[in-house]
Amino acid sequence: MTVLWTDIRDLPSGEFSSLSQTVIENSLTEANLLVNADFFGDLYDTAIKYMTAHLLVKAVQPSGSSAPAGPVTSVQQGPMRVDYATSSTTTSIFDTTVYGQQYKMLVKSLVWKGPRAV
Repeated sequence: MTVLWTDIRDLPSGEFSSLSQTVIENSLTEANLLVNADFFGDLYDTAIKYMTAHLLVKAVQPSGSSAPAGPVTSVQQGPMRVDYATSSTTTSIFDTTVYGQQYKMLVKSLVWKGPRAV
């Protein structure tokens, strides 16, 4: 199955329903260049949807917006401050959107299958 622009527009979240066909197709084209069909196999369409949605979120993000570049490490309200422990792993651009995080989880599920009995 090929992912169509309407598949992205009609995602359950509804956040892309107001975007034009051209905007969605541009991100879909870019996703097709970035996602390897051989690696994902039967999950290729799912990977394309996650990547396209991730690219769209980044594309329509207002210029100069303060989207998080990584995990939240502290919150301050007046004199109160709470610090959180964070993972020592490096964050990536995929960590900045829920779709990017889903894409990363999909990749990890294919790369690491866990311990195997021999």
